[in-house]
Amino acid sequence: MTHLKPAEWKKRVRKEVGMVPNEVWAVVIEKGFVDIANKEEEIEKGAGLGYLLERVNDELISYYKYTARPTLPKPQKIMEETARQLPPDKRSQALSRIVIALFNNRNDIQSFRKEVLNGQLLKPEEVPTWVLAMQKKDGNPVNITLKITANEDNWVEEIVKQAQRVAASLKDSRPPLYWARSGVSFGREYEAQLSYIEQGSGRETVPIKKGGILERLKNLSKELEAFWPESLAVQLILTGISPPPINQARAGWKVNAYKISNKITLEVSPHLSGDRIKELYLEEKKQFLKFFSKISGKEKRKSRRLTEKHLTLAVFAVEQPGSWAMKLRKWNKEYPHWAYPNTARSTFARDCRAAYERLTGWKWNG
Repeated sequence: MTHLKPAEWKKRVRKEVGMVPNEVWAVVIEKGFVDIANKEEEIEKGAGLGYLLERVNDELISYYKYTARPTLPKPQKIMEETARQLPPDKRSQALSRIVIALFNNRNDIQSFRKEVLNGQLLKPEEVPTWVLAMQKKDGNPVNITLKITANEDNWVEEIVKQAQRVAASLKDSRPPLYWARSGVSFGREYEAQLSYIEQGSGRETVPIKKGGILERLKNLSKELEAFWPESLAVQLILTGISPPPINQARAGWKVNAYKISNKITLEVSPHLSGDRIKELYLEEKKQFLKFFSKISGKEKRKSRRLTEKHLTLAVFAVEQPGSWAMKLRKWNKEYPHWAYPNTARSTFARDCRAAYERLTGWKWNG
């Protein structure tokens, strides 16, 4: 049998696999695959082409390793929406009144009000001034931590020396640049913090010292953390003003850094009916889709269920290397019940990209 020339083998290969880039064919010739194909063909007719197709396919996979596949998008800043709450019903209102009455009757609450507030509850507008006054009375709530580089021989002397410099500079309010030049660094750490209500501006937070009056107030407010935030519990203790009724349900969502695996969260009372929970979820989903369309720059569209074929297309398109022609051949072999005509590469590629974008919410950038 007359040996076929490389150009003739290339025509036969192209008929089977489609276009073969010149760079790939040059490697096939360089590695001697054409010569081996001729020898195989002498032994058995058709064996040469079968061998060459395997080798060309291997080279195409290497050549198209990152072709026709998208790349992972860059993560974005995590955005989280504040949770919504259901309006209180009669049950939550009654339960709240019971909790507040029992809390107000506790001996430790009555003792605090008698000893610290002199038996006189504060007005809401008096709370911020009172909190700051107690902070001053309790003492400095800041811990200073030094970070010093010293030799083993003189580390004790260096600590004393640098501590004295820090103390002097704190009194003089030296700027940060001074610390960079002096080789001394220190950090401020708050022992604890207390939240309270500032009329007109919402919740405020102030550092507090352990063992002080404000820490005592904070510990008392922890008894209500299962029902209300700390700031509302503090407001109740200091003013006697009841917080809003205990929440019976909370709904919200979180968009993560890749805008994928986003979650709608529900915290619901077991006393809520299934219909009410479903209603809450559907309303939150509606709000989420509206929010997501805004941050993604896409018009809000109805969320359609992905079929098994769409899911399979999306995964297949990402996992399989090679050109769209190679992907299509593998797809038709692996999923004959969803086969595409061999001439429908553009349709197959379009369906893969569309399935990927619907599943992930990411733009196909391959």
